[in-house]
Amino acid sequence: MSYIHEVAEVDFKALRRHRVETLQKTMRANGIDAYFVCLSGNVRYMTDFHMCPESGMEMSYASLLLQDGEPYLFPLSGDYEWIVRRIKWIPHANIFPLRLPIGGIHGDPEAEMHFASKVRAILDKNKLARGKLAVDSLTSSLEATFKKALPKFSFVSQEPLLYARTIRSDEEIKLFELSTAITNGAALVAIEGIKEGVRECDVAGEVARFYFRENVDIITWNPQFLSGPNVTPYLRLTTDRMFQYGDPWYFDIGAQYLGYCSTISLFGNIGKPPEAQREKYKALYDSTQAALKVLRPGAMSSEVFAAGDKVLEEYGYKKYLPNVPDVPFISCKSPIPPRIGWGAEGIGTLPHERPDMTGISIQRPARLEKNMVFRFHPNFFVEGPGGGRLKNMVVVGDPTPRILTKTFDYGARIFDYP
Repeated sequence: MSYIHEVAEVDFKALRRHRVETLQKTMRANGIDAYFVCLSGNVRYMTDFHMCPESGMEMSYASLLLQDGEPYLFPLSGDYEWIVRRIKWIPHANIFPLRLPIGGIHGDPEAEMHFASKVRAILDKNKLARGKLAVDSLTSSLEATFKKALPKFSFVSQEPLLYARTIRSDEEIKLFELSTAITNGAALVAIEGIKEGVRECDVAGEVARFYFRENVDIITWNPQFLSGPNVTPYLRLTTDRMFQYGDPWYFDIGAQYLGYCSTISLFGNIGKPPEAQREKYKALYDSTQAALKVLRPGAMSSEVFAAGDKVLEEYGYKKYLPNVPDVPFISCKSPIPPRIGWGAEGIGTLPHERPDMTGISIQRPARLEKNMVFRFHPNFFVEGPGGGRLKNMVVVGDPTPRILTKTFDYGARIFDYP
C-alpha cells in the first residue's frame, strides 16, 4: 500500500491555513472571542500537532485560538524540545509547555491553576478582558478553575465551529482518500484472514499489524471481530473464540492517517451465507443506495435519513429493533432509536463529527454542502443469521456522491449482490 503515499501531493501549508481561517471566520461571525480545545482531534485540526497519550492522560495537551493570529499550543513539557525543532508553522512564542496534564487521572489542581493563569495572560496580552469562550470539553475541576481565572468570560457552545469545519477543503479530501485506501487494504486483510479454525483475536492482530505497517497515527478503536454467538447481541469486544463452520461473522475497523479518520465494516458467514443473512445484506445495501440518491448539496440530513429508513421499513426490519430507551437529554421522536437501523454521521480528525443523520436529524436537520464527508453505518444485529453494519466513507459531491470505501465491492464477493 505504500504507493498511495507517493501519488497524492498534499499542500500541508494550505491545509493548516484553511483550518485556522475556517475557525476564525466562524468565530467572528458568531461573536466568539476565544476557542479552547483539549480533545485530540480538535487540537489536531487547530494546530496540526499530534501525540499518543497513554490511558488516563488524554488531557495532556490543549490549544487556544483567538479571532486573529496563530493558534496557541499547550503540550506536555516532555514533548517541548521535539516540537520547537520540528513544528515551524506555530510561532514558538505561542507554545507553552505543561508540566502535568490538565485533567484525567494525573490532573492536579495546582497545575490547572498554573495553566489557567497562562490562558489569562494570553487573553490580557491580546486585550481581551471579557468576552465569549467556546470550549470542547472540560472536567468539572478545570471548568471551576477557568471560571475563577476568567470571571468576565461567558462559556458558549462550540456547535457553530464544529459545523463550519464539516465543509472540507481539497487538501482534506486528499487525506480522506489516503486514509480510506489504507482502511480498504486492512479490510481485505480481514476478509482473507477470517477462516474456520482461526481465532477472532488472530485476525484482529493481523489487521492491527497492517495498519501500523502503513504508519497510521492511531487505530481509532480496537479492531472488532465477532463470530457466532458474539455477533448478536452485539458485543464490542474481540475474544479468543475460534471461527467455526457455519458461523456468522462481523468486523468493524478504523484508523487515523495524517490526521484524518477512516472506517469500514462488513459481515458474512463461514461457508455459504444463508438466505436470511443475504436478505439482510440486500436490505442494508438497498437502503444505502436510496440514501445516496438524496445525498447532494442543498439537501437536508433528515431527507437522507428518511430515504434510507424507508427502505429498511419496506424490508420489514424494524421488527428486529431492540427496545433501547432513548437518551433522556436528546430530543428524538423517530421510531428508530439513535444510531440503530439506518444512520450516518460526519467524520474527520475525530471518528465522530457533525452533522448527524440518524433519527436525531428529524428534530435537528442540517443542510448538506459539497465536500462534507460521512460515515454511513446502517445496521441490524439479528438472532440466528447474525447481523452487522455496512459502513462506507462517503463524500458529498456535485451532482453525485462518491464512495471511498470498497465495502460493496467486498460484499458482492460474499453475497453475490447486486
